[in-house]
Amino acid sequence: MFSRILRLIWWSSLLAGVLSHPAVLAGAEGEVANLSAKVFAQRASEAGVVILDVRTERELKSGRIEKAVHLDISAPDFEARLQQLDRKAVYLVYCASGVRSTRACQKMKALGFEHVFNLDRGLLAWRAAGLPVVK
Repeated sequence: MFSRILRLIWWSSLLAGVLSHPAVLAGAEGEVANLSAKVFAQRASEAGVVILDVRTERELKSGRIEKAVHLDISAPDFEARLQQLDRKAVYLVYCASGVRSTRACQKMKALGFEHVFNLDRGLLAWRAAGLPVVK
């Protein structure tokens, strides 16, 4: 009986972890292209690319990717601010872990943005790759 309960807890935890991964969330409302930190950094240096940081104002204090434009996904005017952006530009979107930026990318795709890319595992992956942040 006890081992059956432990097995149920283990499978539930595993399923919850898998279902909360950004790649799985992307399939929920539209395909989102995830980029590794290395590829994201390479694309960020290209001319005309817009880097969007969708974290909160408070999170910005811990550092951000250079040249990133801040658009807080939790702000009430987030969608209105998205509407003001050029839908044909290339956007590289990130948050702390990749979950909120995946949602932002989904929203952007639904609004007709053509070139939207998510930083897989967010700023956590960026920092783990030893890439620079500015304060």
